[in-house]
Amino acid sequence: MMNFPKMEPLTHDEFSELKSFFIGEPRDQTKVWVTAVKTPHLSFEASGAAYLNDERTLDFGSVPAIGDTSELLTIANLGQTPLTLAIEGGKDWLKYKCRSPHLRAGGDRTDLELFFHGEEHGEEIKSRELTCPLLIKAKTPSGTEKEFPLHINIKTHTHLAYGKFDFNGKAESDIHDFGSINPTDKGEISAYRLSIENCGKEALKVKFEDCPEWLTADVLNVKTSRKETAFQISPGETAITIIRPVPSLNFLGTHSGRIICRSNDVRKKYKKLELEFQCVQEIQDAYIVPKKPESIEIIPNRTYTADIPVSNWGKTPAQVSVKSQSQWITLPESFQIPAIKGQKPGEKSLQVTIRADQGSGTGRQTTNLELTLLNGNQEPVHIPVETDIIGIECDPESLDFGTVNVKDTPTRSTTFKATDDRELYLKAKPLPGLEENLSVVVKGHTVEAKLEDVPLSGSRLVTHDGPGIIVQDSSGYEQEFYVKFQRTAPSFEADTQEIDMGEIVGGTTAKGHFNISNKGDGVLIVDMRSDSDKLRLKAPQSFDLSPGSDADIYFTLNSREDIETEQQFGGEIIIRNNDPSRDDAQKIPVRAKVLRPEGKLCPSCFLLVSLNHPYCPLCGTPVKDAAPVSDKGLAICPKCKRKFKPEKPFCPKDGKRLKLLN
Repeated sequence: MMNFPKMEPLTHDEFSELKSFFIGEPRDQTKVWVTAVKTPHLSFEASGAAYLNDERTLDFGSVPAIGDTSELLTIANLGQTPLTLAIEGGKDWLKYKCRSPHLRAGGDRTDLELFFHGEEHGEEIKSRELTCPLLIKAKTPSGTEKEFPLHINIKTHTHLAYGKFDFNGKAESDIHDFGSINPTDKGEISAYRLSIENCGKEALKVKFEDCPEWLTADVLNVKTSRKETAFQISPGETAITIIRPVPSLNFLGTHSGRIICRSNDVRKKYKKLELEFQCVQEIQDAYIVPKKPESIEIIPNRTYTADIPVSNWGKTPAQVSVKSQSQWITLPESFQIPAIKGQKPGEKSLQVTIRADQGSGTGRQTTNLELTLLNGNQEPVHIPVETDIIGIECDPESLDFGTVNVKDTPTRSTTFKATDDRELYLKAKPLPGLEENLSVVVKGHTVEAKLEDVPLSGSRLVTHDGPGIIVQDSSGYEQEFYVKFQRTAPSFEADTQEIDMGEIVGGTTAKGHFNISNKGDGVLIVDMRSDSDKLRLKAPQSFDLSPGSDADIYFTLNSREDIETEQQFGGEIIIRNNDPSRDDAQKIPVRAKVLRPEGKLCPSCFLLVSLNHPYCPLCGTPVKDAAPVSDKGLAICPKCKRKFKPEKPFCPKDGKRLKLLN
């Protein structure tokens, strides 16, 4: 603030009459030093500046030697009358601007903005002490004018950051056109190079902002751990930024945009640079890009269809052939995709038919479809088709009953789980042909199978190794489950294929027998019967033969005594057994010639007595229990015509020699 001469002290009344006043430094607690200002008088004040000893020179201290800086000088009107200001002076390095040249009376203020303009880049930069006189004239409305000389002092310094910018070989930045770009080309795209050399003595800080998605800015020659968009350049070093378009189908079309480059360069024009770019991305030939389909959930033995969108980003329609690596995926041999229109690619859906069987396995599987562009140079494109073949898995994976002895009924169980996260609700049953050999029960996620002891019949299986149980879940998925067993195998043999009983007399009982044996390693189960009530088997008719053992089978043939003529008897002994090599029951025929009974022989005199006589008429011996006989082998008395068994050569009745009948 300016200093003023001391004035005589005023009384309190005199002080109250003043319309405007300047308050000076108090001399004591009861008096105030004031002066009434009727002529122009100004005060000057600047933040960061100090008066030198002459009280007319404002020293603003150190300012950058390059670039523009500014300070505010506040001017106050301390007089009683309004003032109009006029300012003269200045140099190339000092410019000024007064915000308002008119000041009202009584302390009104205005700002004088001082601009310190540093040296231009390229000139010799050094520290200097500079002084510039300013003459401030204040004029009242009555024409009274007073001059206030003022000196502005600065000292320039070079401890600052400033750089030398090279815009792709140019001194100034302008719009850079990358031209036409094919995003499918593998060659390197020409880049835009921004070179910044730090010519100052402080670190030059640089930051890139608002980079469009279709551009990349990579910083080189800077000691950083990674590529960054914000970095700093040490004094004397140079940073090169490579800017180029991002080749992508997503950026097909015409693009224009800018990157903001901010820095702490002391020059205003370099604090914020707008780097502008433009390019066109386009493909002349056909170029196809399929969309990866979502995973398809498949239940075996069902048919599914899926549409796979395929885009053509080229300006030429695409002719495409298709083939698959999987036999359970059906495709069209070829199809056509229209050309791109504007920025919207041509599109066509490839329809895929999928049908997997149980042999395809379960879980996530990937099959590649190969698309070949017939009218272009593009390499074949592969589409991974992922399928989740749902099913059920089990532990163990099969039921092995091992070797099973006759009459044993072992059980085996396995636990199932889904190949996905769904809850299982199972059903299970034996496959056709195994219904009588296996019984199946479902208990939650467990399937329990029992190998039944099947009676002797054609449905009994001795061995099995393959699908045996079909398991179904609530989704409709079915899976065949493997079962393996081996029953011990007996081997049936009989010592005769046919039994001939010879001649028997009607009314008598003939006895016979034969032998059967088990030559196998399993228990032979035997069940016998005859097909005639005259042919009777002795108990037991059903029994087991252990391996290596045999049995004699006894039977009788009962003939009728009321037959009138000679007859032929034929019957069969039917033997069912569990020999796996014999599909049918074994049959042993029994044959006999049945002779007509002629009477009964007297055990004493050997007379042929009539069947209805209880006593021998010749000697009276009882013949009731004697067995009927035929006349075969008997002799006859030529006189009495009685028939005798030729035990003696003469008839006991009349003594005549007996004569054989036949």
